[in-house]
Amino acid sequence: MTSYENSLNILEVLFAKDYQFALATSNDNIPSVRFVDTFYDNGAFYIVSYAKSQKVQEIEKSNKISMCNKLYRFTGIAHNIGHPLLEKNYGIRCHGFFMKVIERELNVS
Repeated sequence: MTSYENSLNILEVLFAKDYQFALATSNDNIPSVRFVDTFYDNGAFYIVSYAKSQKVQEIEKSNKISMCNKLYRFTGIAHNIGHPLLEKNYGIRCHGFFMKVIERELNVS
C-alpha cells in the first residue's frame, strides 16, 4: 500500500461518520467561521446546508475553504452539488449520516 492509499484509509477511518469541523469561508476577504456537520466519503467531505445560507452564498462567490477540528486541518475547493435527494446524488445519500439529516429535515422518524 502506498503512502497515499494509506492516507486515504486513515481519512476514511477518522471521518466517515458524523464529524464536526469549523468551516471557514470568506466574503470580500473577510473570513467567516462556523461549525458544521460533515461526512467523509471517497476523497471528499460532504456538508448539508440550506441553499440560501450565508456559507453557501459565500462558497458561490469564492469556493476556497478551510476546515479544522482538534489537530486536523484541511483546505480545498467547495462545490454546491445540490440537494441530497436529487437523483444525481443517490450514491452519497445512502450513508447513514445523510439519511439522518434528511429525516430530521423532513421530520420523518
